[in-house]
Amino acid sequence: MAPQGRKGQASGQKSDGAKRTRATRRSVDRNNHVDLKNGQITPKIEDEVDKGEKSEEQSQDENGNEPATNESIPEDDSEPDSEEIPSGESSPDNSADEYMEDSEPEKSNEDISEPATKKSKYFADSDDEEETDIPTSHIPYSNMALHPNSLSFIQVLEKNNNREWFKSHDAEFKKAKQNWDTFILSLAALCHKNHPEHVPAEIPLIKLQFRIHRDMRFSNGLPYKPRWMGGFSPTGCKGIFPKYFLVVWPSHVVVGAGYSAMGDADVGPKTLKGLKDEIQETEGECIAKILRKVQKKSAGLVFKSRFDDAEGLMKEFLEMNVTENMYKYVPKGYDAESPAAGLLKLRSFVIKIQLETTVVMEKDGAQIMASYFKFLIPWVKFLSKYFPPGRGG
Repeated sequence: MAPQGRKGQASGQKSDGAKRTRATRRSVDRNNHVDLKNGQITPKIEDEVDKGEKSEEQSQDENGNEPATNESIPEDDSEPDSEEIPSGESSPDNSADEYMEDSEPEKSNEDISEPATKKSKYFADSDDEEETDIPTSHIPYSNMALHPNSLSFIQVLEKNNNREWFKSHDAEFKKAKQNWDTFILSLAALCHKNHPEHVPAEIPLIKLQFRIHRDMRFSNGLPYKPRWMGGFSPTGCKGIFPKYFLVVWPSHVVVGAGYSAMGDADVGPKTLKGLKDEIQETEGECIAKILRKVQKKSAGLVFKSRFDDAEGLMKEFLEMNVTENMYKYVPKGYDAESPAAGLLKLRSFVIKIQLETTVVMEKDGAQIMASYFKFLIPWVKFLSKYFPPGRGG
């Protein structure tokens, strides 16, 4: 099937799956000012998300069905030049990683809150729901989807982030955690099938996910992280390998891949030397080439820019990776006047896509996430030449 890109790209009838997923992913604000040489970004400021917004359609029933136990992993066909997200039937430790950091996600680029009048397809209407209650849904549990009750748990935890509330809802946490465990194992199996050289066939569950409990030695004072987090690499979610990652926040989902710091000790000059040597030698073309390949392979589902818009793709990539921890100046030994000076200042090299929470609650939610990971295989393979350090280019 010919790739179906964004507006202005390949024409043709889009599949239901492509239309559904394209509508859910986060658009990158092209109005942001980006200095590609200096790596500086001035974001367009918009209203913050109203975190106190409460859905009117939540139910008061506290009972849920037990998770289903066995569900087959969908078979994967041969890999074409461009791919589509499979359509789904609508029923649905601590880390210093930039994409999983303890601070809340940035809200300056876009208001991602749901309209107050939008009705949920997962919960019955309820006008008197208490903010300390966890709404429940009676749809069946599945190994291939995150259950609405599991999302509800972190949404209410975000508003009641204290030990007393958590202890009183221990049963709900255990049920949500069991659902997340089965979902992450299903996704790991799909990742291994798509990229067996990078994701082992058997890896302990504990290594595939980050704990919801915070290490209070490095905490902002809140004892829990209200999100579900998983990562896939030769060493799981940790280690100095590029990895595929999934973070389910109360309001949105972030799926992506790449290399990001596991603490400042892992992003010193020696760690990044091999990659940055090639960036300087090619003036950033080594990165631009992979970005074009990823965008073409995904038929326009990863970035907003066309696959042949090199400047637009690089702008979006810098927006994803410019952080407070980046170098203020081009590191010693590299050309400060290089056209790729902005890339040379980075300490994080990830590609990430923001989606709506409903995507992971589809009956084939794990397959949808695995499809996004599959788009990013060229990116992970490229970074794997340099991480861990010493592999060589």
